[in-house]
Amino acid sequence: MDGIGRFLLAHLWSAGFVPYLRMLGIVNSPTTFRRKIISGFLILSFFVAPVQSALAATSLFPKEINYQAKLSDATNVTVPDGTYNVAFRLYTTPVSATT
Repeated sequence: MDGIGRFLLAHLWSAGFVPYLRMLGIVNSPTTFRRKIISGFLILSFFVAPVQSALAATSLFPKEINYQAKLSDATNVTVPDGTYNVAFRLYTTPVSATT
């Protein structure tokens, strides 16, 4: 038996759980116990991995739109510093719509 199996059995024995686990048929031997622990972790990871990948995929979507622009007048001359009203529009088609 490896160190992890010994550690788990020693911890469960000191807590008084091993006799109950043996009575229930969960622990027949240290090797069986180790196999059941490993198979339990594998089954748990089989169900947890898709949930984690789905959560990671949703967090990759940007929540903000960064933009940079140069404000100019009708003759393409940069306007001086000041306060200006600017309207931004987002379209769902490649051709801009008129409003």
